[in-house]
Amino acid sequence: MIFPVLLLGAVLIAIAFEMQAGPVRGEYGPISSENGACDTVIYPANNYRARRVGNFEAVSIADSLLGGPDTLTFAEYLLDTVPQLTARDTLIPPDSLKETDPFRYKYYVALIDSPTHRFVSDSLRAVGDSLALCEVAQLDSIFVADSIFRAKVAFEKWYASLDKEARKKYDNEQKQLRKRKHADSIRLAKEDKKAIKDSIIKNTPRILDTYALPDTMHYKRIIAWTEDRDFGELKPFVPDTSFNYHFYDYDFLRKDVNATWLGVAGSPVQTYNFFKRPESGTGFWNSFSAWTFSPADFKQYNSKTPHTELGYFGTLMAGDQKESDNLHFFTTQNVTPEFNFQILFDKWGGGGILANEKTANKTLAVGVNYLGKKYLMNAGIINNTVSMGENGGIVDISEIRDTTIEAREVKVANMSAKSETRRTTFYVDQQLRIPFNFINEMRQKRDSNYVATDDITTAFVGHALEFSSYGRKYIESSALDSLGRKSLDNKIYLRLQPWTSGSVISKIDVGIGDEYDKYLNVTAADTSSVHENTVYAYAGVSGSLGSNVHWNAKTHYSFAGASAGDFDFSAKLTSQFFPFRKVKKSPVVLDFGVSTSVLRPEFYQRHFYSTLDENFRWDKDLLKVNISKAEASLNIPHWDLSLDLGYAILGNYTYYNTLGQLDQNLGSPVQVASASLRKDIKIGKLIHLDNRVLAQYSSNQSVLPLPAVALNLKYYIQFPVQPGVMDMQIGVNGWWNTKWYSPKWNFMTGTFANQDEWQYNNGPFFDVFINVQWKTCCIFVKAQNLGAGWPMDHKDYFSAHGHIVTTGLMPSLKLGIFWPFYISPVQNRKAN
Repeated sequence: MIFPVLLLGAVLIAIAFEMQAGPVRGEYGPISSENGACDTVIYPANNYRARRVGNFEAVSIADSLLGGPDTLTFAEYLLDTVPQLTARDTLIPPDSLKETDPFRYKYYVALIDSPTHRFVSDSLRAVGDSLALCEVAQLDSIFVADSIFRAKVAFEKWYASLDKEARKKYDNEQKQLRKRKHADSIRLAKEDKKAIKDSIIKNTPRILDTYALPDTMHYKRIIAWTEDRDFGELKPFVPDTSFNYHFYDYDFLRKDVNATWLGVAGSPVQTYNFFKRPESGTGFWNSFSAWTFSPADFKQYNSKTPHTELGYFGTLMAGDQKESDNLHFFTTQNVTPEFNFQILFDKWGGGGILANEKTANKTLAVGVNYLGKKYLMNAGIINNTVSMGENGGIVDISEIRDTTIEAREVKVANMSAKSETRRTTFYVDQQLRIPFNFINEMRQKRDSNYVATDDITTAFVGHALEFSSYGRKYIESSALDSLGRKSLDNKIYLRLQPWTSGSVISKIDVGIGDEYDKYLNVTAADTSSVHENTVYAYAGVSGSLGSNVHWNAKTHYSFAGASAGDFDFSAKLTSQFFPFRKVKKSPVVLDFGVSTSVLRPEFYQRHFYSTLDENFRWDKDLLKVNISKAEASLNIPHWDLSLDLGYAILGNYTYYNTLGQLDQNLGSPVQVASASLRKDIKIGKLIHLDNRVLAQYSSNQSVLPLPAVALNLKYYIQFPVQPGVMDMQIGVNGWWNTKWYSPKWNFMTGTFANQDEWQYNNGPFFDVFINVQWKTCCIFVKAQNLGAGWPMDHKDYFSAHGHIVTTGLMPSLKLGIFWPFYISPVQNRKAN
């Protein structure tokens, strides 16, 4: 213990002596003395072998030298007297650099050793003069380059040391890493681009700017239109998604008081109102037009946000005998404010209540449209297929009227026959607007105060094309009858607007077209096909009388081909005024129109050949049919009142007689008068009485049978379950008409025919219902035919001669749901 203390004392004395002597120290350590020693204390080389002489236990060190009670703690930093060597002490620059690279010679150590480089670089920056800063930049760049070079050399040395398998594994790992980095960079770039695009779309108002629609329509969330395909005139409206509109799940019941049909959803339909029946076309197809669309009535849409509709209407838990499952799917979306596409699928059908009347009617349609500032386009593909059992109707009506019998036991005319009907249509309409802007320029040159306007002389060049393929097969046992038509209608037109849109004559239109038709299996001469071609011209004119009166007229004339001499003319005047002081924007609209046509009967009326029944074979030389009409309507929304009047004279009218064969009335023209009234009455806050009445007169019921009076009465109470969220209606909806000879279905020709066996009231038939509007969703539940013939003595709820409504023999429960989904552009949230 004494020896270490003495040794420590000796060291301290030596250090103190050295400090007193004041040896000169260099920048990096003590400067050697002349004899070359690095310290003032010299130890012999074999000193550790020397023997200890004397007793050191009694030796003591003065407290002044120790500097404190714990000499070890006090002198701890002084125990290591050997100087620390750094790279600056051991690295010596080669003399050759003095001449070849003085800069590298000067900073040799700083370029090789990282701590030295940092120290030197910081020192040069601290000086701050321009020469020092220049040397810092050069020093740093050379240092980095040398570091990269050394790292590269080290990597190559390491890589060369690997065997073949290790190199391959390393290369693959690096390759995958590079691919991942590249993919990530592409993905991140796409995400950034999409985020920018989404941000722009989100913050850019989707405003429609087009010449084809009124300005008031440009800002609607969703609009729809049908089109006059002769001159590309759009008829816009806002779609009705209310529960009042969708309460009638069959479209023909919305448009008319009632109709003659076979009682199963998707089956042939003929409206009661004569003025709502199709006038021409393909005879075997017209009866199915109520369930699908033609290019003239196919609705095109423009929606600011995606819009989707889902619908189901069916008799749940009714069993196969009365099963009816009807589906609706529709979606539409704007790619740009001007360009829209839409997809629609409708399925109508059911098992029916009688034997062999199962029906499936399906429509798939795709539409696109573009509404630009100078260009308009509507296009679509519509495909419809109908498959149905052809039972020929009930053999003995008394089995329904006068007795109670199981539905499937009621005898029908045919237990195995069926038919398949189809139509596929493609159409495209285009229009180019050519404004005469030079007129504005000329006026501005003459008058510097003239303000240019878009309502100037303008030309419109248009083109319309339609291709349709129709087909029908009637199959009985192993034999069949088939009908077919292919039609191509192609036309171009020029529309001029020489004056402003509010002028007495604002537009003048001319056009020319060609229609080519091919008919299959049509004549008794066993000709496989017949080709017909017709060339026609047409013209139109329209204008305004003031701001509230508009008129138009149009005519067609076939001047060459199979239908040469065919002619039609129509004119219409529309007036609206606003007489109500409290509801100044509610109009009274009055329409008046006249039309006349001289047309050749359609092909399958003139020629028909059945391989199954010789009674349905003919080639007739028919006269042209002459139809003249005058129609007027009054619509007062504020009073919930509308009235439609019609009068027609039918010369050489064609019809299917009681034998189901085509006939032509060559005697006195048939006169038809019609009045249709809709008046909704509200009593208090709850009671609603919606009334629809149709009164008609036919001067020759054997040629054109019509019901004298037909009623559809919907009486209910309406109240809010939760204001602004849910409204409910509870009531009764009923149908009835005066007795008349309801037409029968002619399954051989695919048309309705007259009959003189039975007169029908076709009712009374009434449903008890609950109808709900839950936000945008419409829901109804109907107990159909709850009266089961009451209050009549016998059941008379026939829909056509020998056919009853699917729910005819006993009540059934029907559920309907219509649900539109869309994003509100104002609230930016989904509407439920």
